[in-house]
Amino acid sequence: LVPMWDSHEDKEEKLFSELKNQYPKIDFSVIERMFFEHKELKGYKKVILDAIASGSEFEIKVALDTDGKMMIDKIKKHIEDENYLFDKIQNQTNNPN
Repeated sequence: LVPMWDSHEDKEEKLFSELKNQYPKIDFSVIERMFFEHKELKGYKKVILDAIASGSEFEIKVALDTDGKMMIDKIKKHIEDENYLFDKIQNQTNNPN
């Protein structure tokens, strides 16, 4: 799952950088926030993976209960930001002026 997620983030960053170049009239501050969120998500992922690697059931439960929940909330917000961005691009494409 981790390699797949890392690959997804890399592809997403390339895609949004390219979209930023193709649609200069759109406010892409949301992209900068999304790139920052990638860094935050990596932090949560690291805590969870470290807890799993520890083999401690207690550490795993704590990591999932705290960082896991925060990671899920951050992913939900991230998806909302992506949808917002794609809506803006679609609106500009449909109404180029």
